[in-house]
Amino acid sequence: MRTMTWCLSLLGLCVTAGCFSSGLFAQDDAAAAAAARKKARADRIAALAKAAGASKTSLARAIEIAQKEVGGVAVEAEFELEGTELELEVTVLKDGKELEVELDPATGKVLETEDESDDEDEADDGDDGDDGEDDDGPADGAQDGTQNGTQNGTKKDG
Repeated sequence: MRTMTWCLSLLGLCVTAGCFSSGLFAQDDAAAAAAARKKARADRIAALAKAAGASKTSLARAIEIAQKEVGGVAVEAEFELEGTELELEVTVLKDGKELEVELDPATGKVLETEDESDDEDEADDGDDGDDGEDDDGPADGAQDGTQNGTQNGTKKDG
């Protein structure tokens, strides 16, 4: 009887230790995932800083160019990395419209101007708005729900 009690106690200790160690592994996994996210963010910021620093067009100059191109007042300007491609965008308000001006970071040339006024929120509702049908997904040739060209804007050729 005493041997049986001892075996059950030992079994209980092993189960408890196993549960405790699996909890530690879960904490280690969560910590490793958090560290990986932090490193990825730091790497992304470093890549953006490097690319923006190499740009021949500053944000201040981009604002001047965008305001001259469409008139109005610039309210936002940003460098953004899309994959490895550096993008330079300026948001300008004019006549109650929100216009997004995309510039070439190397030359300062306006690439595209798009009217963002009709976007109530920035979430994609699945409809590109041009014909009432839901057709702005990968079937239109884009992986991320965007289209080549613009829906409400003009594309500059150069």
